[in-house]
Amino acid sequence: MSLAKKETQTIDEGVHISAGYSYLLTNDFRLNPEHPPLAKQLAAVPLLFTRPVIPTENKSWKSGDQWQFARDFLYESGNNPQNILFLGRLVIILMTILLGVIISRWTYELYGKVPSLVASILFFSSPIILTHGHLITTDIPVALGVTATAYFFTKGVQANSLKWLIWTGVACAFSADVKFTGVVLFALVPILYAIIHYSAKHRYPHLGLKHFLKMYVLMLFFTIFLALCTTGFQINVSSNDPFLGASHISQAQEFLTLVNPKLAWAPKAYLWILRYVHFIAYPYVSGLLEFITHFEAGHESYFLGTYSDLGSPWYFPVAFFIKTRLAVVILLSLILTLFVKRTFWAWKFKLFAESYGKKIIKWVKSWDPKYVVLVFTPLLFFLSAMQSKVNIGVRHILIVYPFVFILVSALWTLRVNLKKLFKTVITVILGVSIFSTALIWPFPMAYFSEAIGGAPQGYKYLLDSNLDWGQNLPYLKEYLAQQNIQIICLGYFGQGMTTDLGVSIRPLYDNETIQDHEPLRCVVVISAQLLYDRANSFSWLQNRTPNAIIGYGLYIFDLRN
Repeated sequence: MSLAKKETQTIDEGVHISAGYSYLLTNDFRLNPEHPPLAKQLAAVPLLFTRPVIPTENKSWKSGDQWQFARDFLYESGNNPQNILFLGRLVIILMTILLGVIISRWTYELYGKVPSLVASILFFSSPIILTHGHLITTDIPVALGVTATAYFFTKGVQANSLKWLIWTGVACAFSADVKFTGVVLFALVPILYAIIHYSAKHRYPHLGLKHFLKMYVLMLFFTIFLALCTTGFQINVSSNDPFLGASHISQAQEFLTLVNPKLAWAPKAYLWILRYVHFIAYPYVSGLLEFITHFEAGHESYFLGTYSDLGSPWYFPVAFFIKTRLAVVILLSLILTLFVKRTFWAWKFKLFAESYGKKIIKWVKSWDPKYVVLVFTPLLFFLSAMQSKVNIGVRHILIVYPFVFILVSALWTLRVNLKKLFKTVITVILGVSIFSTALIWPFPMAYFSEAIGGAPQGYKYLLDSNLDWGQNLPYLKEYLAQQNIQIICLGYFGQGMTTDLGVSIRPLYDNETIQDHEPLRCVVVISAQLLYDRANSFSWLQNRTPNAIIGYGLYIFDLRN
């Protein structure tokens, strides 16, 4: 709550809250189409009670410039920007609490009271949850939706009850309408169902094609209905859309000139669809097309000290390892090691033994549906993320963390040799995980594993929303006041209002222009994202030792002397 009140808006928040508010008031979806509307609309609901001014007469609205419109809405229309952000963040905080409740309840049903408490502690003390659990983005909402879908799906395959199938459909619809990543559920659910049907048909005779189709149809129905509701039941054709539709048509025409003539039928068919097919819930469909285009086209990303436009399949495995608390990684490794030991070593598999295949089949048929869901849901989402060319933050795999916390909590139920010693050790490790979060406070976004040297070394591996997303201006303001600094040369990566710092701001010169302005007698403040940018524009600063670092991402160099 304290972070929600204090932090400046991060890069995406202004766009999300201004777009959501505009959806509610105008039923116009021109802004921020690359994300579905629901999460933004929910975040904007509290604004309906305070009625901030919405600048729909501005040039930014007419041109569909979402970034400028967000600045106009928050800072140029007489509104209270921090109050707007706080109200929107309250909705995300409520979703975070609800996600924690689902994790606690599911763990309690699986393992009992103590593991439920452990899972809750791991969740609410996690730096990634503390970071994104109050920000107006789509990451917590989709994690809530996917976790709820997995929980209700488990109930739905174990009990032959329409109630759980309906709840599965509702949760799936919520997931798909808060972030397009949630659409992956429509591929994931059939895979999970097939595995469970093969392994547990003898225990749950109601499982079969009819049962699956009933569930899947409900998922589709609720998703389409919710998409229609959240887009104002709009029906449109892309050729009539002056914003995203025109962009898609232009891209398709450009691709048509580049593709092999033998394959020209594909972009031609796509063009025909864009020009003539009327889509129900058009803003949702057009946004989904934009998401797929972005997914395939890539995004500039920083990974292990280098930049790429096409990402790396190793980005998320490395990001998970270095952005997850070392103590939690140890606990996860321990539960996986014990699983492998008990599953394979106890059976003493021999590679060429005749019974090897039969033992595998017997082992698969012993799987419990709830563990199939707990293991395969995060695994398949993780593998899907590894295919993405958009590598800009561990937050994109936040979905996997609720499942990790539930699985790790199972350690407190195991029957092992030296049981008291074992529980003492894992409880101490749990305590260390909490302590590591306390050490990084109030900058949980900057947490990096102790295995790589912690937050001070994070800039060598990942940037963007992994380290500093522009949220630390209030802490910078406090530092400048304490040091009685009146003038700064600023290079800021973010969307906050730097004029609120209360100091005179001068430009910060890059490598090409610094020689014409030496000596630069001021206090330099520069974000890590700019200090280590792709063009290496500020290499003249990189070899200097900073006088201070605010939040591990704002570097301060005193060049006055």
